[in-house]
Amino acid sequence: MTPDPLLRALDAGRVGVWIHDRSDGPPEWTERMASLHGVSGLSGGEADVFARVEPEDRRGLDEAIVHAPEVPGPNTVHYRVRSAGGDRRWVSAVVSATESSAGSTMVSILASDVTERKEQELAAEERRARIEGLHWVAKAAIAGEDLQDTAIALVEASSSVLGASIGALVYAVPDDNGGSLRHAVTGVDSATTPPLGAFDWPASGSDLPLIVETTDAKGAVDLLGRFGLPDDVIADARSVILIPIGRDAALGAMCFTREDAGYFTARDADLARSIGSTAAAAIHNAQRDEEQRVAARTLQGHLLPTAPVDIAGAEVCTQYHPGRNGLEVGGDWFDVIDLGGRLGLAVGDVCGHGLAAAAHMGQLRYSFRALVQAATPAEEALHVLNGIALELGTTATVAYTEVDLAGGACAVWRCGHLPPAVSDGDDGSVRWIGALGDGGPMLGFLDRIVVPPIRTNLDRGDVLLLYTDGLVERRGEAIDDGLERLARALVESLPVEVLDDRCAGLFDALSVVAPDADDVALV
Repeated sequence: MTPDPLLRALDAGRVGVWIHDRSDGPPEWTERMASLHGVSGLSGGEADVFARVEPEDRRGLDEAIVHAPEVPGPNTVHYRVRSAGGDRRWVSAVVSATESSAGSTMVSILASDVTERKEQELAAEERRARIEGLHWVAKAAIAGEDLQDTAIALVEASSSVLGASIGALVYAVPDDNGGSLRHAVTGVDSATTPPLGAFDWPASGSDLPLIVETTDAKGAVDLLGRFGLPDDVIADARSVILIPIGRDAALGAMCFTREDAGYFTARDADLARSIGSTAAAAIHNAQRDEEQRVAARTLQGHLLPTAPVDIAGAEVCTQYHPGRNGLEVGGDWFDVIDLGGRLGLAVGDVCGHGLAAAAHMGQLRYSFRALVQAATPAEEALHVLNGIALELGTTATVAYTEVDLAGGACAVWRCGHLPPAVSDGDDGSVRWIGALGDGGPMLGFLDRIVVPPIRTNLDRGDVLLLYTDGLVERRGEAIDDGLERLARALVESLPVEVLDDRCAGLFDALSVVAPDADDVALV
């Protein structure tokens, strides 16, 4: 290219120039343009100077040159250039077209090196993406209701953030036997995953993620098998990243594979390290909650009646069902008291979940039982129970029934509890003992309560049902709908002659409506 003052000035300013007069031979370019693109010579074919532009960026540059005469004003294109040594630089090119006085079209490019600025922008974008990805992982972990939910949410969110095909997480679950090993997977049908064996983190002493290629990493296939991945998934894995959860995988480990999305890189390892820290906090909290649930479940199991109830003149069935789908142990309780010719039945629901609720439930249940067995009138026993609830700083609902086994006279005392149901022994029709608002207030609110009895009579063959609200209450639904559903289920369960079977069938029929419902006690 013939030098002139303007081109020398641009060259001195480290701006390369490429000019092509389409009516007057091949394009020409300055020395700076040649240097930017890693080529020699100052003229040649239209594409010669761009030979080292990354292929995936080249199309955009070529289209900008071809369509320059059709575009009003200059068009800026960013692309990468690979040097002979393998280094990569970013170039910003301003492409424009002008028409000469002779009527010919001249396309020109002003190019400059923007590598430092572009890398800063990409690093900032990567940081933003990393923060958003970790935020997503954290939100997913928080949304989990229990340890299994948390594990599933973690592996699914992390797999998406890392661009993985398959993900698996192995973690320890506290239980009554001291603990067991489980896993959560994504990208593969969990029904096809083999059972877990022993799991040992391979990088003892290291808290860094490991990146391996299954085709040439010694022991990698065996390692992936420890995550419970099927053989065909392991065989298809092109690149694998392993993430310890807690130092030396004390809480568990995560594994992610790519089949056709390229190999995991050091940047993926940086993101994985942050994911591992987020997962460690989430799994630790979920394990701690699970330990509390196990302890509360054990405590509750010791506090609730377990021996079969055998009382002359009555057939009694009791059942307790803990909250399904990982909900914490609640404060539901029940009791059956032989009063010598009379039968005392009680159900209650202490507000809250976990160890505190289970402990409060035990204190209220045993206190009430002792009072009733000491011949304390039910109204006075409930007043004392209200004082205990106030001292404990808790609230509770209670329904208590006394039945004269000889004559069938029945009295019910309710403190904020739902009404008992009676299923007629002849035609199965259902009636309620009192309306929703009858009875006294919930325990633990007022200094003194008055709980008037609601009286009725039971005939031989009638079925009296006391229950806690987990049987009928459903989120977003009026309580009347739940009571109507209970009444229908009672009628439909009539053909069952064995009371235990009828009780179990009733619970099964109602639990289908909300498989994640709260604790349920039935008497």
